[in-house]
Amino acid sequence: MKKITFVQVGIALDISKADFRACIMGSNGQKVFKVIASRKFSNNTKGFSEFNHWVQKNLNKHSITEAEYLMEATGVYHENLAWTLYEKAHKVIVVLPNQAKAFLKSEGIKSKTDKIDAQGLAKMVLVKTFVIGNQLVLF
Repeated sequence: MKKITFVQVGIALDISKADFRACIMGSNGQKVFKVIASRKFSNNTKGFSEFNHWVQKNLNKHSITEAEYLMEATGVYHENLAWTLYEKAHKVIVVLPNQAKAFLKSEGIKSKTDKIDAQGLAKMVLVKTFVIGNQLVLF
């Protein structure tokens, strides 16, 4: 199997009150998308720390230095993680639920599980163009 060289990486987060599902997806710039890693974490400070280590390990494994983070606005449950990432100078995109739903529908993604939603959101960050001024983007 031919190794894919990733030119763009998106990290999507499907967040609930107790936990969040993360998906790291890469693209070769030629419309080839591949899930690099996927995992669930607790939605608290300890989970954020474990998530950060997990992301760095996976990015380093593929010699990736930069990625964009995308999450759906879920009440207030996404806020602590969004600010934690922003304070670490990561590019953070927060989309409204109707935007995420419309994108997933346009991709033909009908199943509704946290893992599948995270994969769909990861693809969204790779195919959509977001203007990132001060790195925190709200739609």
